[in-house]
Amino acid sequence: MMLFLQMMPNLAESIITEIIRISEFVWSPGGMLAALTVLKPWIACIRPSEHSVEFIGRVVHQVASWTATLSGLQPHAISNLWRALSKADLLDNVFDLLCQLCSQGGNNLTVCIHACHVVCSQQPVATVRLLASRLNSEVENVHSESDDTAGKESQLSGMHAGVLLAGALIPIADEQSLAELLPLLLHRCILLCDDTDSIVQSRVRVALGSCVKRLAVGEAGQQLGASEALSAELMAGGGPLLPLFEEKHSIQPSALQHYISRISALVHSLTHVFGASHRLSERWGSVALDWLLHHRHAWKHQLISLAVINTVAPPVGPEAVLSLLDLIGETMQDPTSKNVMLAVEGVGTMSTLLQAVPASKMILFPQVLWGCVALLHTPFVSLFGAVLDLLQKLIPRLGLGDVQAQNVLFAAMPESWDPPFLGLVPLIQRGLYSEQTDSPARALLHTVCNSPFGALIDPSASRVLNTLIAQLPWMLENIESAQGQAVAAEIATCAELRGNTKLGKVRTSSCLMANTQSTT
Repeated sequence: MMLFLQMMPNLAESIITEIIRISEFVWSPGGMLAALTVLKPWIACIRPSEHSVEFIGRVVHQVASWTATLSGLQPHAISNLWRALSKADLLDNVFDLLCQLCSQGGNNLTVCIHACHVVCSQQPVATVRLLASRLNSEVENVHSESDDTAGKESQLSGMHAGVLLAGALIPIADEQSLAELLPLLLHRCILLCDDTDSIVQSRVRVALGSCVKRLAVGEAGQQLGASEALSAELMAGGGPLLPLFEEKHSIQPSALQHYISRISALVHSLTHVFGASHRLSERWGSVALDWLLHHRHAWKHQLISLAVINTVAPPVGPEAVLSLLDLIGETMQDPTSKNVMLAVEGVGTMSTLLQAVPASKMILFPQVLWGCVALLHTPFVSLFGAVLDLLQKLIPRLGLGDVQAQNVLFAAMPESWDPPFLGLVPLIQRGLYSEQTDSPARALLHTVCNSPFGALIDPSASRVLNTLIAQLPWMLENIESAQGQAVAAEIATCAELRGNTKLGKVRTSSCLMANTQSTT
C-alpha cells in the first residue's frame, strides 16, 4: 500500500491538503495533534520536485501557524513532521523553508529552532555539508541581488537560519566538520551580534559558546581556563553581545569608534582562545574579506567585516588589496557620511594588511600608492588624514631610491589625471590647512623631503621653494627644538642636492636666524 502511495505523490498531496482544510475547522490542540498524527505517513510519500517544494512550503507554514497559535500543542507532535521532511532527499528543501520561517520573525523563530534540533539529529553529516554550501553560496551570489529589497531580506533570513541551524548542529557535529565550518560560523554570528531579536541573540550566544567549548582546547591550563570562562560567559549572558548600532544618516565618530572597538575586543577574545591550531586568523580573515567585497548593500556588515579583518590581520596577496582599494573607490562615488566613514575604515584596514607584507614584496602593490594619490584629492578631512597615515607607513617601505622600484611605480601610474598630477608634495600640503591633518601632513613632508624620486614627490623646478614655504612658519616657531633644527637641515640638504649652495649653508638654528635677520 505504501509503495503504491509513493508512486502517486499527487494523491498524497490531495489528501494532505484536505486534512489541513478539515483541521482548520477543529481549532483545538487535540484536533491539531490528531491532524499531525494523520499527516505523518502521507508526508512521507512526497517526493522532491519543483511542485512539491511549493507544496511542502504551504504545509510547513500552516503547521507553523498552528504551533504559534495553540500553546497546548505538544512539541513532539511537530517533531514527527520535521522528521518526515528531513529525510535526505528533502533536506535542501527543508533548509529553504527554515529561511522563509526566519524571514517572518516572531513565533516562527521558535518553530525554526525546534526544527533545527530535529533536522540536525536526523541528518548530522548531511546538515554539515548543506550548511557549509549555503554559507558559501550566500557570499558568492549576494552581489546579484544588491539592488533588490527582497534579495536583502532573503540573505538576512538565510543568515538567521544558518546561525539557528548552527546552534543546534554544533553539539552533535563531529569536530573535523565543525572545525572546517568554524570561520563561516563565527563570522555569521558576529554579523548578528547586535540583532534586535532576543531569540536570535540567544542563539548567537549558544552558537559561539558551543564552538568555544568544543574546539578551543588550549595547550596550557591557563588558556584552557580562559576558553571555559569565555564559553560560560557567552552562553550564560543575555542581550546583545555588541551595543545596538543604528544606521542613521548622521553618526558620531565617537560612537562608531566605540562600536568598532567592541567588535575588535570580541574577535580578539575568540581568536585568542582558539589559538593557532585552526589557522583561524587566516581563514576568518578570508571569509570576512569575501563578505566585505560581495555584500556591497549591507553597510553595517561591511563595517563589521572591516573590523574583523583589521583585528585578525590575515596574510593577503595583491589581488585582495586591489579589491579593497576598488571597494574604497566605489564607496566614494556616493560620498554620504556613512560611506566616508566606511572608506576611512577601509584605508585603515589596508594599512594593517600592508604592515604584514615584507618590505621586499611591497613593490608588488604599486597601485596602492596611486590609489592614495587619487584619494588625496578628497574634500573630507577624516579620509584625507587616514590616507596620510597610510602613506607615512607605505612610502619608506617602497624603496624609492631603487631604479627598478621607480620603473615599476611609473609603469603602474594611471595614464591621465584630472586635475593633472603635479607631485605628492602639493597634495600633501593641502593637509596644512586643517588642524586635524596639520601634524600628519608635516610628518609626511618630512619623510619625502629628500626622496630621490623627484618625478613622484615634486617634479617641478620649484621643489625647494615649495618645501621651504610649506615648512618655514612651523620651522621658525620651533627653531630652538631638535625637531625644528632637523627640518632646517633637511631643507638645506634638499637645496644642496638641487644646486642651491647658498641656501644649503643654512644648517643650524643660528645660521637660519642670521639669514632671516639679514633678509629682513
